[in-house]
Amino acid sequence: SASTIPARTLAVYGGPTFAAAYLLFFLQFYFLKFATDELLLAPAIVSTLFFAAKLWDGVSGPLIGSWSDRTRSRFGRRRPFLLGSIPMLVFGFVMLWLVPASLSDAMIVPWIGVALFVFFTGFDLYTLPHMAPGAELPSDSHERTRLFAVRQMSFTVGILLAFGGIQFAMNAAEPRAAAAQLAIPAALLAAVLLAITPLALREVERSDLRGGKGLVPALRDV
Repeated sequence: SASTIPARTLAVYGGPTFAAAYLLFFLQFYFLKFATDELLLAPAIVSTLFFAAKLWDGVSGPLIGSWSDRTRSRFGRRRPFLLGSIPMLVFGFVMLWLVPASLSDAMIVPWIGVALFVFFTGFDLYTLPHMAPGAELPSDSHERTRLFAVRQMSFTVGILLAFGGIQFAMNAAEPRAAAAQLAIPAALLAAVLLAITPLALREVERSDLRGGKGLVPALRDV
């Protein structure tokens, strides 16, 4: 049958996802080495910070999903979350790689803790509401699969780009300076790309859409 999802919608929805994947995987695959080799922190401290960030990630996910489902505004259900998360993503990512040299070891730990909290909260605020239009836009399962396939392809491209960025930083004469040089343009470019989806994608209003009426009912549905 003929496609009901235009190519423009596929591109606007799935295309920019690689920017979020780049930020996430550059952080997840390189920051532990960066923090121990360049910031001279103990691996146990960095691992504990990541553990705490992941615990918060597990708590914030259901809360954000339920909140997004129940949001009603003139800007739509998902757009406020997508746009509001972008400054947090940029700020948290840049914070991680631009740790002031003047900070003492005792102050670096809370600096990184705050940065991880801000980044992962921003990431959930973007990616969780971002998945909802993929299920809501099409009424046909085949078209829904196409939307998520484009999203996943773009996400994979972001992972590969992150590996390239990591190799550049690791092979540089000054890895700390190289990571800092990458952080700001990468975060700003990601912000522009991630803004495309909420600004250019029109949300649908359908009476058959289900949404969580609260956290407990949502968990019961799952």
